[in-house]
Amino acid sequence: MSLSGCGLLVGLSLLCATVTPARITRAVLMQKIQVLSESQESMRRDIDEIKSQLTGLQRSGGSSSGSASGSASGEEMISLSSLPPCPRPTQGFHYHHQSNACYNLQPKDVMVNFTAAAAICQALSSSAHLVSIKSEMQQKFLERMWRSERGIASVSRFWTSAQGVAGRWTWYQNTPVSYQNWIPTTLHSDDRYSCMAVYSNEAYYWGDVACWAPHLVTCQISL
Repeated sequence: MSLSGCGLLVGLSLLCATVTPARITRAVLMQKIQVLSESQESMRRDIDEIKSQLTGLQRSGGSSSGSASGSASGEEMISLSSLPPCPRPTQGFHYHHQSNACYNLQPKDVMVNFTAAAAICQALSSSAHLVSIKSEMQQKFLERMWRSERGIASVSRFWTSAQGVAGRWTWYQNTPVSYQNWIPTTLHSDDRYSCMAVYSNEAYYWGDVACWAPHLVTCQISL
């Protein structure tokens, strides 16, 4: 056995002997297998989303004949090389065609207040921010993304970028909230509840919450 791994463990040869290179290698390999498995699942979801987008493009542009010569024109097709520059799926990013944005859900153990959540997104990219949900299609996409993440509790709340003052709600960069998906009859009149979160246990409806409360973080990078 090499002395380099145990040179500082004088008198503890028994402890040192139990930490063998074979065991260390096995642990590293098992960790890599776990990372690759998660990456494969994430890539599968992204491929399914791309297939769905292609189907929508083909339907809107007319049906194809099914042959190479009768396929959709170049304007109706989308190639992998033309996909937007989202970070790799292994980094937890998902692209949504209709909103032309990349989305990133931070790990389930990252539960912070509104200010800290916004700072986490800004650290990803200068153009990143907490999610701004401006359509039903975008809402449904985020719901699928949140549901697909393993290990997230069924009772969870996800920050959005919206804030309200005197009943007037705006998204990031002061964009008015037009599309709405509030939990019925639950809006507070108290300005202490001036931030917005999405409730997984309320069919992913929105609720106004205190900005200091800790919730999960989902970031958006508009392209």
